[in-house]
Amino acid sequence: MPRHILDTARHDSVGRRLRRFLSLERRERLNGPHPAIVALHRQPLPVRSDLRLKRFVKIERGVQ
Repeated sequence: MPRHILDTARHDSVGRRLRRFLSLERRERLNGPHPAIVALHRQPLPVRSDLRLKRFVKIERGVQ
């Protein structure tokens, strides 16, 4: 019994995705990262001192 047309493997899609990924990587390497990514990396991480204190107290009490 022949297979249905949708049952066939699509091996060429892997090659296309790989080529697209590599072209994006090359472009980023040449031009640098996108400005939005640079801006996100420059933002400081928010420090939640209350959460840090709660975790410290739990460790001191022996509660994991």
